[in-house]
Amino acid sequence: MVRQIRSRSRLLEFVGRLGLFGTFRGLFSAGLLAGSLLAGTAAARSPADPGLVWELRGERNTIYLAGSMHLLRPDAADLPAPVQRAYRDSTQLVMEIDLDDLDPQAGAIFTATHGTYAPGSSLRGALGEARWARVLEVGTKLGLPSAALDRLEPWVVALLLSVAQMNAAGLDISAGVEQQLQTLARTDGKPIEGLETMDFQLSIFDNLPAEEQARFLDLTLAEGEQMSMQLDALSAAWREGRAQELESLLLGEYAKFPELYEALVYQRNRNWIPRIRALRERDGNVLVVVGALHLVGEHGVIAMLEQAGFEPRRMTALPSAP
Repeated sequence: MVRQIRSRSRLLEFVGRLGLFGTFRGLFSAGLLAGSLLAGTAAARSPADPGLVWELRGERNTIYLAGSMHLLRPDAADLPAPVQRAYRDSTQLVMEIDLDDLDPQAGAIFTATHGTYAPGSSLRGALGEARWARVLEVGTKLGLPSAALDRLEPWVVALLLSVAQMNAAGLDISAGVEQQLQTLARTDGKPIEGLETMDFQLSIFDNLPAEEQARFLDLTLAEGEQMSMQLDALSAAWREGRAQELESLLLGEYAKFPELYEALVYQRNRNWIPRIRALRERDGNVLVVVGALHLVGEHGVIAMLEQAGFEPRRMTALPSAP
């Protein structure tokens, strides 16, 4: 037991030297779980762009459902007009995770406990030489030491590579939608709640079978290769509210991995529906912000609400006539 504690302490120290405490805080404060393409780049557009926001009327309030981009370029981070209006009209903010209560070291601690190999085992041994060579190639380019990667399970490496790839492309979590709204809410004194906890999100990955974790890593590596070509299209589709194009861009790769989609997206969407419906009974308006991936498609939150008999209405760039 003492040996295990010392081993975990050494790993935490090593993770800290790699700067991964901050990486994990950024990852999970932004809810970055369902795919590394939930980011955006391109030239700044007018804040009058429609974005992805729906209104759901409650008995005494309105629930706004906004699809977010977790990372954006700092010079192209203006929030679309409907997002700004929904925030101003809301007294509460609900996101995938409650950012105000997030422990910046919790992700690294969870990883050191649940996402690392015991002595004698390694990522290289788990993946095989071909997959390991690809991870090593990409990780080296991104400045992630092989010794650190070899100690971590595939789901952890996939998340780290996702963030490192996007940071290398000039994207910044602090410019993302959630971080901007968190800053506004803190200044305005608006409470923030989470649909999930960070431990729950991490446990989704940790509970994936070993081969599904490896597939998730494969998906991350494939997305990284396509990132420079897809980010401009993704950002434009999000800002202009082109939901079908977003569905194609965000869900295309997941069609190859239905079990991953079930665990990382579909099941979480189902879990959120009762929480969102319960918000309709509150007195004040509520803005719910989740990754754009969760709102689009036949298994998205909007489609699920419609199937349950509700009528969410898309907001436009311009306010509706009275």
